[in-house]
Amino acid sequence: MFTELDRKALLRALGAVRDACIAVSKAAPIQGPEHRAAGRVIDAVHDAAELLTGRRDAFQSAGFERLGEGRAVVRPGEFTADDRALVMDVLAQELVTSPDTREVREEMHGPIADRILAVLEGRGSPGSAE
Repeated sequence: MFTELDRKALLRALGAVRDACIAVSKAAPIQGPEHRAAGRVIDAVHDAAELLTGRRDAFQSAGFERLGEGRAVVRPGEFTADDRALVMDVLAQELVTSPDTREVREEMHGPIADRILAVLEGRGSPGSAE
């Protein structure tokens, strides 16, 4: 089963590959084998982005989804505040004691939600408290 988390993980990895290929194409001699190979990989990443997001330009600056006034641009595959809120809702539903107020819930479950997102983003490991 290919989940939304799987889709985001794949998009993050594709974004890293695209960034690396852009760096290669800037450094390699124009029309040299490395330059051409990097271009082909970038095209393939854009094909995959279109399949996963419905937008071929998902990784290009103009294609990033803007989340509102003053909020950061989110690259495909990155977790958003809405994703964190979803994790918080699941924690509130699954844990035996669900606090009634948002402040208490944030204090109790916020660090857990942050750890979950860090593990999903590859910034932490499931067994470590960071």
